[in-house]
Amino acid sequence: MEPSGFGLALCLDDILGYDRDRFIRLESRFKQIFPQFKSIQLIPEAAFRSPTDDPEAIPMLQRADGKGIYFEFATGGQRISAHQVSDGVLLVLAYLTILNLPEPPRVLLIEEPENGIHPKRLRDVLGILRDLVSEQNRTQVVMTTHSPYVVDLFQPEEVTICQKQQDGAVSVRRLSESRPVRDQRDVFTLGEIWTAEGDEALATTVASGAENSE
Repeated sequence: MEPSGFGLALCLDDILGYDRDRFIRLESRFKQIFPQFKSIQLIPEAAFRSPTDDPEAIPMLQRADGKGIYFEFATGGQRISAHQVSDGVLLVLAYLTILNLPEPPRVLLIEEPENGIHPKRLRDVLGILRDLVSEQNRTQVVMTTHSPYVVDLFQPEEVTICQKQQDGAVSVRRLSESRPVRDQRDVFTLGEIWTAEGDEALATTVASGAENSE
C-alpha cells in the first residue's frame, strides 16, 4: 500500500492469501466497529497501476487487472463499492490492514487522524493503533493532531506540545510536566485544559515548572 492509500485492495488480498485467519480477524474487528456490514469482499475488476510519485511529472495511469473492495450489508444482501462509503470507513479499514500486515512497518506517521473520522469513531481508531503497538514490538506510532477529542484519549505523559520558536528551533514539552494539567486533571480532560489554556500557557508553565523542580 502506497503512503497515499493507493493499493489497499491488493494489500488486503495479500493478507487473505498469506493467512486467511488473519484476514478473518481483520474482518471481524471491522464488523464490530461497523455492524451494518456483513463482509468485506475483494472482487476482480479493471484497475490502474500505481502512478509514479514525482511532483514534477504528470501522472499517467495505465490500465491493469486488479481487485476492488466491496462491502456487503448485514441486512438485504446488498453490496456497495469502496467508492460509495465514507472516508471514515476506508480509514478504519486501512488502519486495520496495517495492524494485520505479516510485517508491520517500523514507523507509522499519522497526520491529524481526526480528519474524515466521526469524533465517536476516534476511540475505535486509537484502539486499533494501541493494539498495533501492544501486540508487537516492531512499530512506533508518531501522531500529530489539532483535535481536543484526540488528546482526550491519551494520558499526559503520552502527549507532547511542539512549538516553533522565532529562531526556527522547535521546543518540545510533555503535558505531564504542565502545571495547569497537574492542577486541573482531576476536574477537566486533557482536551478541555488544552482548549482553555492554549499552547503558549501550557508550554510556558511547563518550562518554568521544570526549572523549579531542578
